[in-house]
Amino acid sequence: MSKQGHSQEQIDRKLKSIDSWKEERAKQKKMYHSLDETLSEIRDSNLQEVVNDKLRLVSNSIQICEYQIKILESQLMVDKFRKDSYKVKMNMSSSIFNELTV
Repeated sequence: MSKQGHSQEQIDRKLKSIDSWKEERAKQKKMYHSLDETLSEIRDSNLQEVVNDKLRLVSNSIQICEYQIKILESQLMVDKFRKDSYKVKMNMSSSIFNELTV
């Protein structure tokens, strides 16, 4: 399909990308929990600060993954609406054409 919507290949790539971001988010969450457990075991304040910094970075990574997933899901929704709109437009055009030729 041209400007009216994306091809199935493009849609499949977006779906695959969503899955990849979800896998990355799960990996980051696992790392976050591991660091959080490590933090509870550390008594040295300097090491606690280092682990807290890493926790903030991992938390930011999780947020980035979630935003990327939302962006791609929104793009897919827009693609669907464009495709549906194009179908309606084509049906209207063909029905008008049929009326003119009758």
